[in-house]
Amino acid sequence: MSNWAQGVAEMDSALMAEFSIPVIIHLSTGDRPVQGIFDNPASLSTVSGGGYIADSEPELYLQDKDANGINHRHLVTVAGKQWLVVRPPEPDGTGMTKLTLGHHNGQQSSKPSIRY
Repeated sequence: MSNWAQGVAEMDSALMAEFSIPVIIHLSTGDRPVQGIFDNPASLSTVSGGGYIADSEPELYLQDKDANGINHRHLVTVAGKQWLVVRPPEPDGTGMTKLTLGHHNGQQSSKPSIRY
């Protein structure tokens, strides 16, 4: 392992130790508890005619080994709230995987509506 890769791995480990929270991954094989870093920023945009539009694009960062088996439309529980994975997982090449989450209201299907 190169010095750079070793440094990135050490930094990821330190960040997980400092900022991670418990997460439950809900898979068809059962629930799996892991640790992840949750980022839930508010997004506020100004409308040219006046007013604002608010939205957020929450993200969950997991170690690659913990993200194994997770895919688009799987459920995760973070801080007691269920979220839906709304995009395919994005490994960053450094040992971490980003999951983009959306609100889960219990009515979304776990299967896509478009048949391929």
